[in-house]
Amino acid sequence: MLDIRQVIRNNIKQARKTSKLTQENIGKIWGISQSQYARYERGSIELNYSQIVSLCRILKISPNELFGYDEVKEDFIEI
Repeated sequence: MLDIRQVIRNNIKQARKTSKLTQENIGKIWGISQSQYARYERGSIELNYSQIVSLCRILKISPNELFGYDEVKEDFIEI
């Protein structure tokens, strides 16, 4: 089983390729260098909440997709 960090790395890279963007493109949009963006994609630097939201907007994916969830399940406990 993959850990969540590996899932995120894989999904970032896949979403970038699906969007036909390069690491340099995303770096420019995000206001960082290509090499810094590459560190996020490799997992050398972990994303914080605001970075996750920002990157998801750039890649046009939801945070659920980034974390590898296909759908939102409603498993709520009623009190």
